[in-house]
Amino acid sequence: MLVSGFTTSTPFSTPAPSCLGNEGDTWSVSIAPVLKAAGFAVFTAPEGPNSDGGAAGNAPAPCLGPGQAAPPSNVTINTGGEVDQNGQRLGRFLEFLHTNYAVADVQLVGHSDGGIWSRSAITQWANYPGVTITSLTTLGSPHEGSFVADLALGVDGLDCSSTSNPIIKVLCDGVQDVEQIIAQELGPTALSELTSSFMATWNTTQTIGSCPVTAIAGTAAQVPYIGTLLPFYYNPSDGVVGQSSALATPSRLLDLQPVDPPNIPGLIDGGTFPVVHSESLSFISPDTLLNQASISAAVQKAVTNAANTASCTAAPAQALAHVAQSASGPPPPKPVTLGLDPISLDGNVTARKLPPTQRGDIVVGKRGVRVSCGNRVYVDRRAPGFAKAVLAPVPTCRRSLDVSGGRALMLRRDRRHRVDLHVDGRRISVHVRHGPVQKLETQVSTGGAYRSLPLDRRGHGTLPPDDNGTRVRVLLTIRRERPRETAVAVFAR
Repeated sequence: MLVSGFTTSTPFSTPAPSCLGNEGDTWSVSIAPVLKAAGFAVFTAPEGPNSDGGAAGNAPAPCLGPGQAAPPSNVTINTGGEVDQNGQRLGRFLEFLHTNYAVADVQLVGHSDGGIWSRSAITQWANYPGVTITSLTTLGSPHEGSFVADLALGVDGLDCSSTSNPIIKVLCDGVQDVEQIIAQELGPTALSELTSSFMATWNTTQTIGSCPVTAIAGTAAQVPYIGTLLPFYYNPSDGVVGQSSALATPSRLLDLQPVDPPNIPGLIDGGTFPVVHSESLSFISPDTLLNQASISAAVQKAVTNAANTASCTAAPAQALAHVAQSASGPPPPKPVTLGLDPISLDGNVTARKLPPTQRGDIVVGKRGVRVSCGNRVYVDRRAPGFAKAVLAPVPTCRRSLDVSGGRALMLRRDRRHRVDLHVDGRRISVHVRHGPVQKLETQVSTGGAYRSLPLDRRGHGTLPPDDNGTRVRVLLTIRRERPRETAVAVFAR
């Protein structure tokens, strides 16, 4: 069963000979034909975007053989929707295959978010009685989050409403242009659910047995000069997902906070390949996770080796307490504590210069901008980010940076005033290290605009009810003449 990822459109297709080459843009180029040639019966899950995040997606017309049944529309994955709803739809789709195609054993292959939706379906095993999932293979799946989504969340969370500094107001106009690009390319749900903070809480709700889970990563995107100093969560990457996240291995964030891997007992390193995430990043490399014979061969090997193995849905002993959750969805997340460096916006009104940088600062701009320190180019067209936006960590430069090809802005990290957020269900506590600060404000969003989140004198408060990701934004006023610094996290609920 092939499960494509975020914003894709994939038809339901069956193993019928007439469907060869009609499995959708994600799978038809390489992986589906290779698996079919190896003798596997290959289905593709019906997927498509839908502006209503709670609704089923809109998939292309199915590819069916004579007399074969098409799935009902309500099992179609919404590729812009919520992770556990998509996991539920995928599970109900497997139940449809069991009823109409006598499918009893299945191996899942997921690209990008397709691997995450597959993990959610494995946890929600009560949706497909009679079906045994025996393996999972993931291609560039953000098991620990996407560094691009983390950086984009920082941009999206910047507070541009309060400053009276005219320079900052000009810069905010520029960064809001990038925000609009991010919103168009990711959408609010994906921006939240691809972050490391969301995945840190969501991963605690997932259970999986000892079946083989083969993780494959792309490494074509390399950050120049600073690359060897960056944790594997950032570099190398496929342009969207870093190596450690794709392989579900431990790493650290830029602020050195640990990134814990998910609990996957049967995890197998399927290898790294010098490719990008998908065709939308072809400006970095034309080679993607989906069009290379070597990767298709790795997928075929993983599927072949995993045939007739243990069930993914046979939860390990330590997860038995969560078994009852499957009929109604995953259990509540476990308590989690995150340390966040607040960020602020910096730059010059003129588009040709940026201030000197420190390690861990992030350049933000539209695709095509070029940023250099003397004869060293830090940001160019191959920089991490999106097809139309750049979000790139930069090393220390003691001189002003030269900018060409558009405006670039700087996100600065304040390591001294790190914000600790502890969330346990609806209870939250907020603490700022190494104060004092002149003013601390806490806000919350459950999908709409931010609103005030009251805290008591000890920094404790109560989050509003939510059935998805809750954003928490902490605003720090260090000095009156400076713009407020911002720390943002998203928690699975």
